[in-house]
Amino acid sequence: MTKRKPPEEKKQGNPRPWNAAEYKPNMPEIAFNKLKEGGAMVEVASELNISKDTLYNWIKQGNPNYKPELADAIKLGLTKSEAFWTRMGYTSLHSQFFKVALYIFQMRNRFGWKGNDQPDDDEKKEPSLPPLDKKAIAEFKEKFGEEF
Repeated sequence: MTKRKPPEEKKQGNPRPWNAAEYKPNMPEIAFNKLKEGGAMVEVASELNISKDTLYNWIKQGNPNYKPELADAIKLGLTKSEAFWTRMGYTSLHSQFFKVALYIFQMRNRFGWKGNDQPDDDEKKEPSLPPLDKKAIAEFKEKFGEEF
């Protein structure tokens, strides 16, 4: 008769380390740097070694795990990311390999760009300035000269 092996002792620690998302103080800097070079949120999550869900939970206001410094870094990083891709667009525009439709598709999906065929329903419009009246123009010319 064969002897049965005794059951192995359970190992201490988390058997699934991917569930153990731990916030570290250098994460905002890592996220910002990844985004400023044009990275996407999925790349940020990968770089931080966390899931996308965890990342979005950490930057969502009202969430008990909200990380304001990470949220601020990501807001600024997303602005830098959009600037990066905008710059890539206008510097590559004259290349024979530039795919305009692909670029527009990416910008619409990544940054919420609106096309002419979509109504502009958001409130991200540039503020309109009131027209200058003749008196204000005359005062400006008197103060700064005719060259303006």
